[in-house]
Amino acid sequence: MPSDSSAPSLYGISESNSSRSGAALWGKNQFNSTFPLSLSLYMRDKGIKPVAVAYSNGKIATSDKRWKMSEIVGPASASPY
Repeated sequence: MPSDSSAPSLYGISESNSSRSGAALWGKNQFNSTFPLSLSLYMRDKGIKPVAVAYSNGKIATSDKRWKMSEIVGPASASPY
């Protein structure tokens, strides 16, 4: 039998006011509200910068120089738990 640590869950989400594991995790409202935060935490911890996309004068420009994930979700050491 798998332990709780191998149960399906989203990266970085350990405290919640509702079920965020197992089959309940994959419901539309559960997943859509939690996945963006989980992805942001993963990107912060792996050092992946978010990419800004701009469209001007018929051209698309991208840049990863604008933000760091730690500026968006806070540093890993700032966990409230």
